[in-house]
Amino acid sequence: SESVAAIMARNGCGHVPVYRAATRHIGCSLAESAEGRGYEAWLRKFGDASSSPPSSSDKKALHVVYINTSLETKATSASILPTITCTSSNVLQTILQASAQMGPDRLQICYGPDTYMGENLKSLLDAVLSHDESWTDSRIRDELHPLHTRESLRHLRDNLHVYPHGNCIVHHMFGNSVVETVSDKYADAYVTAHLEVPGEMFQIALEKSMNDEGVVGSTSNILQFIERKVEEAAKDMPSSRQHPHNGSQPHNGSTPQSQQSSSPKRRLKFILGTEAGMVTSIVRSVQDILDAHRCRDVEAEII
Repeated sequence: SESVAAIMARNGCGHVPVYRAATRHIGCSLAESAEGRGYEAWLRKFGDASSSPPSSSDKKALHVVYINTSLETKATSASILPTITCTSSNVLQTILQASAQMGPDRLQICYGPDTYMGENLKSLLDAVLSHDESWTDSRIRDELHPLHTRESLRHLRDNLHVYPHGNCIVHHMFGNSVVETVSDKYADAYVTAHLEVPGEMFQIALEKSMNDEGVVGSTSNILQFIERKVEEAAKDMPSSRQHPHNGSQPHNGSTPQSQQSSSPKRRLKFILGTEAGMVTSIVRSVQDILDAHRCRDVEAEII
């Protein structure tokens, strides 16, 4: 609500009231972890070093802060270090671009307050660097950033500092018990993981993503992955190939018995490694895809 009010005011509409749904305090454990003195003290360690007299070996510091923090946190942070706000969708490109512009061996990036997201970014860079045969300099330039190579990513990884005491209690629930259930009972499922989930869950999705059996990233990345897998499955089923989009389907919506496929249904299983609020948009999108292909032989299970 405070962000909406600030945006309205900046655009000359400060007289328009912004109402909250409830008068009681609406807390966020992640945002609150950056509002104490500990976060400010952590930033000042890098701010003091960055403002020391220049020399040929000095490194500059940049603070990349997750958008799910208060305006007060952003303002206080900006008074200590140059600060850029990011989302889960653009955080990787943000740190890649900043590193490329300032020099990956000269720039220290301080990421916070989401400890899980920061550590997962490190894991993502480690995964790329550990696959030297598949992640060549050419592929890195094509798929990650045109100004980066394996060497520059290694410098970025070594100069990425993560705040150690911040997390979201919702994503914190994806702990060991959930990971064990996923590993034991859903080995055949696609695994998705938001950048905010704990490292164990993130690692499963990261390993799966190397074989296109999972995805790590933002909610939009997760939705796009599920849509793509459902689309591929729908196109591959006989029922889709038998029923071109020519409007020949009976008015009652049923499929003639002579056209019904005798092939077994295919069920796609997706582990949703983020908050359950995404389910509605996923279900709507999956239904639209299957309806567009008139496919009744594919099912999607969101776990």
